[in-house]
Amino acid sequence: MVRAVTSSASNRAIIWDRLLALADEIDNQQCTVHDLESRLLTIEEGFSSVFDPADHYAEYVAVLFCRALRRRIERAQLRKV
Repeated sequence: MVRAVTSSASNRAIIWDRLLALADEIDNQQCTVHDLESRLLTIEEGFSSVFDPADHYAEYVAVLFCRALRRRIERAQLRKV
């Protein structure tokens, strides 16, 4: 099996595109909390081991921020139950 190699520049462009799409979706009044959690998880899982903080600090922090925000939403949802 041959795996496609994605360049660092490509990964960087993809994460910022995903974050921009997420911002647009959050502004959409039809965006549910479940939709938001799903998008955050997709970013977290897709990029969690991609960016080294020494080389791509901003992208690394963006992934950590998505993780922290998703976990906070999850905890808030659990308190409602």
